[in-house]
Amino acid sequence: MKRKEIRIATFSLPWFFWVAVAVIMLAGVRLAGSALERQRQFSLVRFLSVFELVYLLIYKYSLRYIRSEYNVFNELPCYLCNISSIMCLLAAATESKLLMAYCSSIGFLGAVLAYLMPDGPNVNQKFFSWQALGFYGYHSLLVASSLSFWVLGLYEPAVSDALKVTILTVVIIMAVHLVNLLMIKTGLNPQSNFIFTIRPDNAVLAWFHKLNPVQLWYLLPVAVPLWGLCAAELFLLRLLSR
Repeated sequence: MKRKEIRIATFSLPWFFWVAVAVIMLAGVRLAGSALERQRQFSLVRFLSVFELVYLLIYKYSLRYIRSEYNVFNELPCYLCNISSIMCLLAAATESKLLMAYCSSIGFLGAVLAYLMPDGPNVNQKFFSWQALGFYGYHSLLVASSLSFWVLGLYEPAVSDALKVTILTVVIIMAVHLVNLLMIKTGLNPQSNFIFTIRPDNAVLAWFHKLNPVQLWYLLPVAVPLWGLCAAELFLLRLLSR
């Protein structure tokens, strides 16, 4: 009798396993850094961020051996989560309050959305697969690095930072749209759709696209609920800090 494959469906037991991995990683950061002085804590986050980016690079490169249709130009670090990983490293290097706020809100939010709404190749993914290890392992690391500034007390959450974070996110989305257009016009990646600026990829964005079916512009109204989510998240983190 053929053994039934274990797959990762949202809110299934295998899915909660990876949620637990993310929580354990975050707890590990707290345990490892709580007794360190401030500058060494930033060094810890830098190390974690570099490790995370190397993990991401290995995962992205390995996809050429997993997917039948592989285009290296579709693996650029222009996804929201990949950008957040870079932001975590920059925040730890510069000690910028804005970047730490970005990581604590957008970075963590992106990782959570990846868990809740995985992209096509990762929907109902096999639990014992390299793809699952890459996708969920990477986003577990992103949870740890994004919230590391908060758990280590390096960043004090402020609701007022939500507006600046939202504006920064809109600027990033507009820059990524230019990358999409460049990839499409040059033929390097005809299906380029980083951060879904060309076309929607889920029911929520499809609703916005129905209201305004224009590339990029249909996406910008999302900034309003995004600001609300950022404000709510930073408010909750502030409450938990007390």
